[in-house]
Amino acid sequence: LTICDIKTSKGCFQEHKTQVVAYKELARENGYSVMACRIIRIGRDETEGFEDITVGSHDLHWRLFSCALATYWSLQNLKNAEG
Repeated sequence: LTICDIKTSKGCFQEHKTQVVAYKELARENGYSVMACRIIRIGRDETEGFEDITVGSHDLHWRLFSCALATYWSLQNLKNAEG
């Protein structure tokens, strides 16, 4: 099974790779065995081109996503605690 995320943008950014790896983890948590993550980037016009990107470093991207998620929830908890 491959997770494929389609993006329309002028480039493929690190955040795109981290997001598709988070989708992989979500699939894994729901019983699916995902072997690969890919991004299909389609430019917004003919000058921005097309890319088919295989995402590597899944563990690092998952760690980055987990840290970002923990930061988000910590900020929400602070907002609720301090009003």
